[in-house]
Amino acid sequence: MKHQRIWMTIGGFCVAAIVLATLAALWLEHITGNIPIHYYGRVVDTNGKPIAGVTLEALVTIRDPWQIPIRVGWDNLLFRSQFLVTDAGGNFEVKGASGINLQIRDLHHDGYKPWPRPGEQYGASFERYSGDEPRHGLTPDDPSILQMKADGA
Repeated sequence: MKHQRIWMTIGGFCVAAIVLATLAALWLEHITGNIPIHYYGRVVDTNGKPIAGVTLEALVTIRDPWQIPIRVGWDNLLFRSQFLVTDAGGNFEVKGASGINLQIRDLHHDGYKPWPRPGEQYGASFERYSGDEPRHGLTPDDPSILQMKADGA
């Protein structure tokens, strides 16, 4: 009976620790505006054909949760990059990130250039209060489409 009480107490502490960790994560998300980002994209040529092997950078903007008080402005922003390569269907996925903004940039593939303009950045705002505009890229069935043009085309 005594051992059973000890295990119940240990189990209670573990549940309490999990609940507190979850509440802390939600609190940080609330005060910073950083939210989990899961984003899908597809790179195609100007005819809509997927391009495999495109390298790109996914740059996530994060509000620093450890800078108290939280201020709006450039002085409390952090930037994290994920470098990705498209699969055979031209698809890529950004996952495991949290932040307020995502930019897809620096698309590169031999024989292609970004279209309509080289150096253009594609992006998505994940700020909680950024408006009600329809968003693409939030599901694999509705990815954001990024175009590249074949050199010489």
